[in-house]
Amino acid sequence: MRHGGGEIRGGYITGAVAAKILLRQGHACAICGAVLEEGQTHFDHIVPVICGGRHTSGNMHALCIHCHHRMMLLFRDWFARRKKA
Repeated sequence: MRHGGGEIRGGYITGAVAAKILLRQGHACAICGAVLEEGQTHFDHIVPVICGGRHTSGNMHALCIHCHHRMMLLFRDWFARRKKA
């Protein structure tokens, strides 16, 4: 999978970047395929920045609120186990 794309300045993505990501995904959640609606879409790094991922449009995907929440729980648990090792 390609994780390039233009560098995103600052901590927030612009409306243009969000539109680009949504168009690339066909306005569907990258995990479950649910149709993404305005105000219910979360943008997340494919490879987290803390794990060496870049803050670029190519390293971001759009998720529904449920998949984003599930991914955050999984990542939190993984990160906690990693820190204990």
